[in-house]
Amino acid sequence: MHHPGLFHLKYAKNGTTGNDIGNFYEVCGQAQKSLNWKYRKGKDFFDHLLRRKIKTKSGTTCNRIIKGSETDLELMLNAAKWTKEMKFHVYIVQPSLVKGNGSESIMLLLGSTHHYLNTVGNVDLKVYSS
Repeated sequence: MHHPGLFHLKYAKNGTTGNDIGNFYEVCGQAQKSLNWKYRKGKDFFDHLLRRKIKTKSGTTCNRIIKGSETDLELMLNAAKWTKEMKFHVYIVQPSLVKGNGSESIMLLLGSTHHYLNTVGNVDLKVYSS
């Protein structure tokens, strides 16, 4: 059975990818903050996403939905509201991280994030790297 997923993408610090720990602090912080949504009603989660579908920065407007549609979100909202239990998994994708070649600081940060999500929320963290 296919389970739809939602992915929150973050920009790279200064517009470039790399093993800058700042990028890792950004995504790990977001991963930890996302745990709050596990304990809220599914309707609140999807209402929040639908309210934030348009981003405006420096007078430029863009749609935050890159793949899928607002209709897809509304269908998931209805399922979450009435019939489906929401399950959370957190994925961090960092193509600039070469497997087995991250700095000790980055590895400690990822390990701490994994421990926090697993201990506090029983949520698994997966990290995808090069």
